Amino acid sequence: GPLVWASLPEAEAMANSKELLRQCVMAGFTKIHLDTSMKLADDPKDERLSDDVIAERGAVLLEVCESAYQELLKTKPDAVRPAYVIGSEVPIPGGAQEEDAGLQVTSVSDFEAALATYRRKFEEHGIADRWNDVIGVVVQPGVEFGDKDIHPYDRGAAKELCSALKKHPNVVFEGH
Repeated sequence: GPLVWASLPEAEAMANSKELLRQCVMAGFTKIHLDTSMKLADDPKDERLSDDVIAERGAVLLEVCESAYQELLKTKPDAVRPAYVIGSEVPIPGGAQEEDAGLQVTSVSDFEAALATYRRKFEEHGIADRWNDVIGVVVQPGVEFGDKDIHPYDRGAAKELCSALKKHPNVVFEGH
């Protein structure tokens, strides 16, 4: 996604992301994490990005990956189809930067809402059949580290979230 270009306006950051993903697929990468939750220069500063914006950007990037995959098949007919991880409810690279940053396990309702929004966006983009290639969803299971503290896993705190995964047998949770 556009993390490294977050200081740029959406059009420019997404153009760079599209090119990066195209090159990754053409190079043979087969696990693609569509992380589009970071705010870009022209996004509202005082509110969280909506699932709708995040999933829209993810669907756009998946289309680029699929186009690149079709291009790759012309020269490598046995190329493996990419699989996708969606979502990004994790801290920034390097871990939490603030002491006790209010760590919260992803709620079941947030998890289900994110999946439903991505599914809808895939349908709107005419790529609903690619939903079968989504193999993982990034969630916050309650494990975290930072420069000054560590939050160990609490199985009880993540029990409801883990139970919700049973409704989605072809998807796993990914944590960073």
